Amino acid sequence: MSETAYSQLSESIANGNLEIYHVIAPPRNSSTAVERALSNSPDIHAQINDPWCIYDTDREAQTYDYILRRFQDAQTQTRTNPIRIVIKDIADYIPPGDAWQRMTSIVRHTIFLIREPLLATESLMRIMAKEVPRDRGNAFAKRSGFASWQAMQNAVTEARDYRPYEELYQGLFRNEQPISDLPEMQLPVLATTPLSMFGQLGFATADKYASSKCYATWHDLIRDVTDYPDKLAGCQDLLDINFACRITGWTALSQHYAAMQPSDNFTVVDATMFRAAPEVMSQVVLRRADLKFASSVVNWSHSSKTFTSDYDGDIPYYDKVIQSIGIAPPTETTVPTDRFPAFIRASLEGEDGAFAIYRRYLKLAVEITPSETTAQILAATFDGKSLRDIDPVFYKELFALIAQER
Repeated sequence: MSETAYSQLSESIANGNLEIYHVIAPPRNSSTAVERALSNSPDIHAQINDPWCIYDTDREAQTYDYILRRFQDAQTQTRTNPIRIVIKDIADYIPPGDAWQRMTSIVRHTIFLIREPLLATESLMRIMAKEVPRDRGNAFAKRSGFASWQAMQNAVTEARDYRPYEELYQGLFRNEQPISDLPEMQLPVLATTPLSMFGQLGFATADKYASSKCYATWHDLIRDVTDYPDKLAGCQDLLDINFACRITGWTALSQHYAAMQPSDNFTVVDATMFRAAPEVMSQVVLRRADLKFASSVVNWSHSSKTFTSDYDGDIPYYDKVIQSIGIAPPTETTVPTDRFPAFIRASLEGEDGAFAIYRRYLKLAVEITPSETTAQILAATFDGKSLRDIDPVFYKELFALIAQER
């Protein structure tokens, strides 16, 4: 890590010259829309999109170098003190443990963003299809009975049945991001392996897994691979399970949240609630972060600020957000869980699955929301449909939480 850049950022924060507000979310959780909305607060002077989206071995150093450069640019352009910056990151880009702790130590307020997992998963399935190399996609499509990869995408998307992607996506989800092969990512991910993943290999505890690798305890195994990263290859079975669906972001988000300290300032926000009542929810989030609200937060045509996609400028992730003038209402409908490949379904279910994580954090999101706003969201209609019809999973979970409070 670049101690110089990180130290300069830390010093600027300590001297009252810099404040960082951090949005962290699984992919396809409307995080860029929330980032753009919050960046239009009159108190915010710059926004940085996915600075951790770097695949080099010195990616943490490059991240802080880039944040420092953007901070210095903002100082030159605005000559305001302090400079306030909104940063958005995808949860699985940041290693759990020490790297996450270093990031949170320079953040004034963290915003954990969640979205009903079926919606996020389907959106991810579609966007990942755009990243399949043409030759590989065409070869897979022809083996599957389609004329081309584009023809297969069209058919799968129209049917909203993603099971035909099973064989291709198992490898793609595991290996699409080169960071999964870096020791800088493998070590902290291995050290924070959820207990349920040991069970997938037939071990009741971490120590029993370590014993199978000729270590007395799990602690001994982690200490040894930390000292000798080349020995990570001996844990390839567990690494494969860890990274099989890590790209969905839910395990990473859960690990990051679990590492937060009581003294840390943070807020949990649900994307559907934010999009269903953007003005009220923006005010709630900004108030908790001690930032000002203005009409430009929800109506981007009122803002003169230019949204920058930074490293992701050439990737078609944000076309809709960039072309919009405000937060779009939550009109996307869900598909049943059984429309997804088996390995994806497994990542959604279970005590450490996406649904369980989502339920835990939706409760926290509801707790900060005015009760009258929650009631209005439950009763709202979009394009003539109620949220019960649009997203029955979200509606059921939110309704249950409201019933518990009564």
